[in-house]
Amino acid sequence: MVLGKKTAPKLINIGINTIGDLAKYENYEKIRPIFGRNAMIYYQRANGKDYSKLHIDKDNPKSIGHSITFENDSHDETYIHSVFYQLSQKVSMRAKEKHLVSRSSSISITLKYDLNHNKSKQMIIDDYTNDSNTIYATAISLFESIYHGEDLRLIGVCLNDVVDAHHLRIQMSINDQSLFYQDPTDKLINELNHEGIYVMRASELLKK
Repeated sequence: MVLGKKTAPKLINIGINTIGDLAKYENYEKIRPIFGRNAMIYYQRANGKDYSKLHIDKDNPKSIGHSITFENDSHDETYIHSVFYQLSQKVSMRAKEKHLVSRSSSISITLKYDLNHNKSKQMIIDDYTNDSNTIYATAISLFESIYHGEDLRLIGVCLNDVVDAHHLRIQMSINDQSLFYQDPTDKLINELNHEGIYVMRASELLKK
């Protein structure tokens, strides 16, 4: 059972610190002013009773990834980096649209040389993420650790083991809007990138 950050302190103030406390009949009248007409629903759920309809999510991806096959094999690292940037933008946009972040914060890349040879590698980073800059930086770090100048046929970027950010219980606030909020400038850039008009931020140009 997940409670909002404003509701929990109110319950603690009236001596309800656990689900067991919430499940006690003698506490029902105490919680009514806090939950209002939903008090009975929370009381029943605390007692293991939930009469809501079962919702089966048919669109619940385990990962979000994009890849691209080059028209011609390439070992041009500047070009390859730019494609990784585009792929990272697409992965980030899809994740943010669905409010998904990477569980275990695992980002992977795939390099394909021909029909029979490919490489893949993943990295665990510190925080849950769906941020395009983080995905891109991680992808480039992975790429540089396994690439040795060979001609490439295909490259890909993937966020693995994604979960709904709204349901996360981690040390950061569950209402941390950094996982969902997009700066208006970033949003415009992402929309242009989605339409195939690839735009880079000034800060990214300075890094080159």
